[in-house]
Amino acid sequence: MLETLDAADLEKQKHNNTRMEVFSHLAGLEATNTELTRSFAAGQKKLQTQIDQVTLLREQVEVKESALEDASRGDIFEHQMLEAEISLLTDKIGRLQDKVRYHSYLLVTYSPGSIWNDLAKKLEADISTMKKDLEEPTEVETELRRRLHQLTDHLIQKQSQVEALSSEKATILFRIE
Repeated sequence: MLETLDAADLEKQKHNNTRMEVFSHLAGLEATNTELTRSFAAGQKKLQTQIDQVTLLREQVEVKESALEDASRGDIFEHQMLEAEISLLTDKIGRLQDKVRYHSYLLVTYSPGSIWNDLAKKLEADISTMKKDLEEPTEVETELRRRLHQLTDHLIQKQSQVEALSSEKATILFRIE
């Protein structure tokens, strides 16, 4: 009977030791779980901060793109207006050249007679005046050319800014992914 009681005490002691080891191991797991939970929360907070920064950057890029798009539209419209004015001036020059050709034809065809000689002199004077007007640009034409060059340069600058922003946007999107 003593042996049975000794065996029972031994088993009870082993059971208590095992139980203590399990409690010790469980306490270690709970500490690890607490540490991992803190780390996870810190990681989530950091991720949320980065998401907020990316959202802010996206908004800034969209605002800049919108501003550049509006500016580009204005520049393009102004450029088109100048091109239309130049086209009108070119058409006017063409009509004047046609008129010169017609008057030259009349001079060659109807040269005899004093009336025709007077007309020829007048037409020659008109032709030389027209040639002078065609060769020497007016202040308006000079200003239009200058403004067209400025707008072209400005449009090129805006295009390079748009390309830079597109590149920056692509970089940000790549970093987001």
